[in-house]
Amino acid sequence: MAAQLDVLFGDVRVDAIKIGMLADSGVIRAVAGCLDRYRPPFVVLDPVMVAKSGDRLLASEAVATLVSELLPRVDLITPNLGEAADLLGIAPARDEAAMTDQAERLADLGAKRVLLKGGHLDSPLSNDVPRL
Repeated sequence: MAAQLDVLFGDVRVDAIKIGMLADSGVIRAVAGCLDRYRPPFVVLDPVMVAKSGDRLLASEAVATLVSELLPRVDLITPNLGEAADLLGIAPARDEAAMTDQAERLADLGAKRVLLKGGHLDSPLSNDVPRL
């Protein structure tokens, strides 16, 4: 994995990175190492952790690695309500006040900026909560 990333960074100028699904701690550590080596100007983490079917896409034991190894290295994290709850080890937010609290808690874990996506909120509106 690290070798593939090194080839990519050696071949093209990278202005921004969006990180999506990472399966396990080994992959997370490889990506974190790449970010340290190449220091891309802007990094977005859109943590893809659970499929719509309910199947886990990120191993449960890798959540702590994602929090400790990637959150401090990214410029923006864009979790949905379930992903934010999973990262924090709590129940999903059910209203905007809880979303604001969870966005703050993600920032406290090291995220520079948070955009908590409210599309799964039981509401006719899809309100997102920024923590910039």
